[in-house]
Amino acid sequence: MSSDEETYVLVPSPSSDIISLPTMSIVSSRTPTPPLLPSHLTIHDLGDRLLTRIFLVLASIHRPFVEYREHHEFGFVLASHVCRGWRAIMLACPELWTRDVFTFPNEHAMLTILERAQDLPLEVNLTFDYQRTAARSSSLCFNLLPRIRTLRLRPMDYGISRVGFHDLLISMIAQGSPILESLEVNQGGLRAEDRTLNLEFFAPNLRFLRLNGIFFPCLSATLSTIQLKLARAYSESDDVFDALRGSPDTLEHVLFDVVPDRHLAHPGHYVSAFRQDIYLPSAKLVAFRGYDTELLKSLQVPPDTFFCISLSAPLGRVADAMDDISWTRVRAVLSLGWPCTLSLDAAQEPVRLSLLSLPLDDQARHDQALAVATHSLELAHGLYECMSYGSDLPDQTIHPGLVVEWHGQFASAAEEQSGGEKLHTLLELVRYATENSEDDLFQPIRCLDICIPEDLLPAEWVYLLKGYGAVETLRMHIASIELLQALTTQTRTVLPNLTALAVVLDNVPVDNTTDVHEYQRIRGLMKTLERLVVERLEAGRDSGIELVRLEGKSDSMCFAETVRERLSIYVPQVEVVLY
Repeated sequence: MSSDEETYVLVPSPSSDIISLPTMSIVSSRTPTPPLLPSHLTIHDLGDRLLTRIFLVLASIHRPFVEYREHHEFGFVLASHVCRGWRAIMLACPELWTRDVFTFPNEHAMLTILERAQDLPLEVNLTFDYQRTAARSSSLCFNLLPRIRTLRLRPMDYGISRVGFHDLLISMIAQGSPILESLEVNQGGLRAEDRTLNLEFFAPNLRFLRLNGIFFPCLSATLSTIQLKLARAYSESDDVFDALRGSPDTLEHVLFDVVPDRHLAHPGHYVSAFRQDIYLPSAKLVAFRGYDTELLKSLQVPPDTFFCISLSAPLGRVADAMDDISWTRVRAVLSLGWPCTLSLDAAQEPVRLSLLSLPLDDQARHDQALAVATHSLELAHGLYECMSYGSDLPDQTIHPGLVVEWHGQFASAAEEQSGGEKLHTLLELVRYATENSEDDLFQPIRCLDICIPEDLLPAEWVYLLKGYGAVETLRMHIASIELLQALTTQTRTVLPNLTALAVVLDNVPVDNTTDVHEYQRIRGLMKTLERLVVERLEAGRDSGIELVRLEGKSDSMCFAETVRERLSIYVPQVEVVLY
């Protein structure tokens, strides 16, 4: 591979702190600390078994990053040249070499590393970026297919021809793979039209499938996750159906990414619905990103499936926003009857509606309800990163629910709406979903999270919040002063069962303000919050406000602490959360 005179440099991976503080014993302050004695041990004093264990742990977590000339990510190849001891240990561990078969472009090096891996399952990440090695890599990959456990194929336009890559893929599909568990095929680098291969890939142990621009069914009894990305105008929905029909009964996570290709003249990308319904009885998660949700209308999934939808279209008017998928999923989640949190964000782009169901613990119901909106947002961001950058699925717990985003940067001047109009549209969408139902579908909504840049009139708040009588927890922005007034004066009609209030301290100036008008406004906000708590307490109900949480930036600490001191007289628990 390389001569002994060449210099190899191993760049170590960043160290990580593995000390767990709860497991450390507490030393009494009266006990003298023993002096720290210098250690004379070096890495050469470590035993072979310990070094073997260290290398195996590195191989399972993050492999060492090594750069040599124009090549990258050599893993343990160059690390085996550090010293004779390391080399002997590494050559005796075939597990260390299962990912490095295609690291070197040299055929002799490939065969050498393949020999070191012995008969263990391989993990292959093959990028066709050199024409001179494309044929050799294709042949070796095809011959090793029965041994490959994880396979990633990413052809480049300058590395392999479109016909050559499709021929390789067809031959691999025809052969099948008995132990393959994860398959990713991304032909985006070829700039080719989306294509469907009329072949069935037999991979009985396949669990994860990611296809970009090329689709084919996989026959597997264990397939649980599939991601399909359509980028070319040729795409037809039934082509995607071919990839789904291989294992519809076992699919748990289904991700659709309908992204218009940057090389196309028209940015809009429409994909029609399937000509027949697709039943996914085991689906737990469906994520979609595109212009509209026409593709999802034929999916038949359980009511507790979590939907994450990102639309590259602005939030329309009330009539336009009543998309079948949106209100159908809202109705499905509410029909479960589980306590849930409704979060509406009309203050920034994208406009977001989040409805997440979660069985609440009686002792921590407010904390869990307030954390639900953040949990759903983190899950949505993790899914979009997975679809955009090919990262792993987020490991958050998936609960029944729905997250829908509308991206307003694509809106025309005629379609622009104020924050109040957007909030009105979102609330009307929920109201439309609950109409004509024998049960009170508003009853499961126990937490309401409202973010709006400007305020509405008290009469508008009374109308929009009509029906949310079961809400116990409200999170709002202090800029909505009219909402505070409505909660104070309409104690029996606007959220009558409210017991927890979280107030976000936005638009509150820094504590050292010298503006007289701002100072008077701050005093008015304090009095409004105090009057709200007192009016709710005097309303004669069994329970008033039990919890008040003040959230904001650190420069509002003086305001928050003053409010906490004044409200602590009436409220059992007042919290200040600053960042």
